[in-house]
Amino acid sequence: MAKIEPVADSASRKSTSSTRPSSPKEPEAADSKPSNPTETLDEPQSLALVPLGALPNAPEPVNSEPKPISAPFIYNPPPQPKRTRRRTWPLWARRPWRILLTILSGLWRVLYIFCLCVGVAVLASIILGLSFGLSAANGAIFMLIGNAILRAAHLPGYTGNPEAAAVGAVGGIFAVICIGIVFSSCVPQTEMTEQGPQHAWYFRMAATVLAGTVTGPIGCSIMRRHMDLKGLDVLHATRAGAVGGAVMGVGNIVIFPILLLAIGVLLTPLWIAMAMGLEFIVNKSNETWGENSHSYSHCYCYGSCREPDEEMQEEIQEIRALEERHRQFGGASRLSHLNHF
Repeated sequence: MAKIEPVADSASRKSTSSTRPSSPKEPEAADSKPSNPTETLDEPQSLALVPLGALPNAPEPVNSEPKPISAPFIYNPPPQPKRTRRRTWPLWARRPWRILLTILSGLWRVLYIFCLCVGVAVLASIILGLSFGLSAANGAIFMLIGNAILRAAHLPGYTGNPEAAAVGAVGGIFAVICIGIVFSSCVPQTEMTEQGPQHAWYFRMAATVLAGTVTGPIGCSIMRRHMDLKGLDVLHATRAGAVGGAVMGVGNIVIFPILLLAIGVLLTPLWIAMAMGLEFIVNKSNETWGENSHSYSHCYCYGSCREPDEEMQEEIQEIRALEERHRQFGGASRLSHLNHF
């Protein structure tokens, strides 16, 4: 089988053979011998391709374009920020500053805790003061009412109002608070109102009577060691407190609506006048003469339960202008009197 060589190799071989000088000793028949002994005549031979216009003995063209030179890879690091040199203080100068900062932070914490404690104490004192004040007021009312009723019935053993009020105020602080805590925690709230669930009216009445009954003996037991109660003992104080508590218990249920009804009856004419849009005028003047003085006052009051009347407003403006002129004239006359002297 014939060996086929590439076209480029045969062309290069022909070009090298053409540039080499021919030797006279070589016979011409050497060119006709095949290079491969196994080559046969039936197989086609490979011929070199010669470009058009090129001479057979012409030199090989040289490529004039320069080959690109690969530049070496250079690593460019990112720009670093400029570091400013900080001024460092020596250790002996930094230590007092740290000590001062520590002291100031400690003082600030102490002041913060102190203010917080003061606020809590003030809030607690306000709450306790209101609770104790209301309890003392209720106890004093219990004892005053009961002592006044029993003394008016000409029963012996009851004292005056100051002593009864002192006994009730001291006993009410303990009795009212204790009874209120017991009822709030043990008695269920069965009535639903706009303000929320409340105890039934009979529970409230029983709690009031019980608080008044306990107020008397507690207050009398404490106050008889500090002041003269003028014959009031524990038994009579208990009776007075119970009577006062019963009156206040009934009053919370009956007297309060009666008071509202009385206020409504008294203010009914005013409400009718407001509904009808009535008007009223009050004109009052006062004039006083002395030996060397004269005083004059004028009061003009206009009331209306509807929109203001334009005529009345004009009259009021005229009266105000007249008063202003009178005031200016009086000031000018006093000034001329002073200049005369």
